[in-house]
Amino acid sequence: METLRSIRYLDRVPKLPGYLYHEVRAQAGQPIGLSRSGYRAGLYIELLSANVEEVRHSVDWIASWTDLYELE
Repeated sequence: METLRSIRYLDRVPKLPGYLYHEVRAQAGQPIGLSRSGYRAGLYIELLSANVEEVRHSVDWIASWTDLYELE
């Protein structure tokens, strides 16, 4: 288990190609992790586009933010 300190790049999320919605689901000090391990995600992002490449580009862009979460 890791504890969330902050989430970076929230200003970039609405600019993603295919962006539809996002929700911060954890606050600083809360534990976060993989749902399959019983934890909740810190950030939920929903993308929607008729162009699958647009969505793939956004997913790849998000994956490149290796420091999206600052953890303790």
